[in-house]
Amino acid sequence: MKVTNSNILALDSSETAIRILKSSAYIFIVEKMPDGTYGARHPIADYGEGEVALNFSVEGNFDIILAGTTETEIEIIPIKEAFSQYGKELLDTYTKFRRFFNLDESLEFSEAAYKDIITLLSKK
Repeated sequence: MKVTNSNILALDSSETAIRILKSSAYIFIVEKMPDGTYGARHPIADYGEGEVALNFSVEGNFDIILAGTTETEIEIIPIKEAFSQYGKELLDTYTKFRRFFNLDESLEFSEAAYKDIITLLSKK
């Protein structure tokens, strides 16, 4: 599957992971606008060829999206398969997200938390 800067993938918390087959991919948090478009992209993570990303979503008026270059190709893999093949990488990714977002047990966030995150990311 091709993913580019304009052909994005909105992450949906399905029980899957995303493997980068070619080039690189980037995960952003974005605010959903009333007209159905997205606001500014705020980077959360980037992945290189061969790396695996978690598929997760958010609560409220925000989405997590994956975008790529004109060369990016990905594959969606079932989470059980992903953990059996890439368990350590996925655990490391999950741990990074938990630390980044200061979470205790899950990747579920409130809308207020996302506004705080976007404010912090905008200042970088």
